[in-house]
Amino acid sequence: MIVCPYCATQNPDSNTTCSMCGGSLEGAQYPTALKTGTVLQSGKYKIEKVLGQGGFGVTYKAQNTTMAIPVVVKEFQPSGSVRVGMSVRPPNTYAPQEFTEARARFADEARVVAKLTLTNPNPHIVRVYDVFTENDTEYYTMEFLEGKPLQSLVEKGGVLTEQQVLQIAREIVNALDLVHSANLLHRDIKPDNIMMVQRGAVLIDFGSARAIAGGAKQSIIVTPGYAPLEQYASEARRGPFTDLYALAGTLQFALTAKEPVAATDRASGVKQSTARELNPNVSKAFSDVLEKAMKMKVDDRPQTAEDFLALLEKSQGNKKAPAAQTTRVSPPPPQPPQQQVTPPVNQAPKAAPGAQIWGTPKPTNNPNPPPQVVGGTPMAKPQQQGGDYLWLLYLVCGALIVLGEMRFLPLVASLVGFYGAVLLTAYLLLQWLIGTWFGRVVLILAVALLAALIFNVIPSPFSAP
Repeated sequence: MIVCPYCATQNPDSNTTCSMCGGSLEGAQYPTALKTGTVLQSGKYKIEKVLGQGGFGVTYKAQNTTMAIPVVVKEFQPSGSVRVGMSVRPPNTYAPQEFTEARARFADEARVVAKLTLTNPNPHIVRVYDVFTENDTEYYTMEFLEGKPLQSLVEKGGVLTEQQVLQIAREIVNALDLVHSANLLHRDIKPDNIMMVQRGAVLIDFGSARAIAGGAKQSIIVTPGYAPLEQYASEARRGPFTDLYALAGTLQFALTAKEPVAATDRASGVKQSTARELNPNVSKAFSDVLEKAMKMKVDDRPQTAEDFLALLEKSQGNKKAPAAQTTRVSPPPPQPPQQQVTPPVNQAPKAAPGAQIWGTPKPTNNPNPPPQVVGGTPMAKPQQQGGDYLWLLYLVCGALIVLGEMRFLPLVASLVGFYGAVLLTAYLLLQWLIGTWFGRVVLILAVALLAALIFNVIPSPFSAP
């Protein structure tokens, strides 16, 4: 939903003008993002729309004009940044040197992923094409994937089977093995960051990726339920086991359609139910491996992606982990929207239909949903019913006019009701005019003409000759 900046009415994402007051909604949802039609790299990339905004940047769908293909553009823009003209200015929480260093890390880590995907292509890692500096910030471009996030697939089609989830694990472990070998952690593995496309499961959004640095200080960025406890501390020990915790939570969600309990809540004593407790169709052996990978203590988890996959394969009776293949999970058939009900304990949730090859899936609107930045101040939600108050006031004015006609305080009631309605109408008309370029020009000309008359720059047509 897009909230109108003039009357605070909520509008569908497809609206370009407010359904209540007619004001323009351009830029209302992402006020610091680049506008549609903006070009980067001397016209090489043309922005088409915003896909999402997170703690470290804005993600756009764009067109590579030289190759005539769609791409995804990621812009470094930490939460709280402002845009002056085209340039990005850091939030007050960043010192100038800190912002410069963060920019450099963003670009360097994008180059590492680009090198991984260009020199040693992996079908299960999103390809990074380009890294460049512009508008006093950093950008990188990636392939645009036609598919569905795992999150959406499960929410709309139901849980996946154990074998389908095992195949997803094989493909993402294959990707993580390459990422970790480059001394990188993804740091934000979750169902929304795994895209299901024709070639299988693809790991996306490396905007939070950081070098594996043991206990060195790092920024704190978490997605509750998928981030292990060490990610909530700036100087805790991290390693491949950090990403494996998040991957295990993601696989459990695919099996149960239920988000894992946040690590901070678990540390306070809240119990994390196992996959088998939430879905009896999951084997105990498979459920036990996921539970082990989500242990609170890092030493109790599998230490490498290869170790984790070996345990999953062993749970199926496989002596050796097969090479990652590309069998696909079929998308669910279109269904009318309905309220999702969390399945009770010991009752199997609905299974997703089939295991055929993917059809031609539709692109999602937001493949990179924002993780939470610990310590940040959440943005207050605007009022959802702002436009309704205006109609309520109209009703009050109408009631006053009726009371005046009924000889109940006739003068006061009629005047207040009539002029109140006139003022409300003028207010709505002004809001509509401000929201259009034509209206803005008319208002500016009207104000200029009024000022010229007041200061006798031009003679008044009503003055005596």
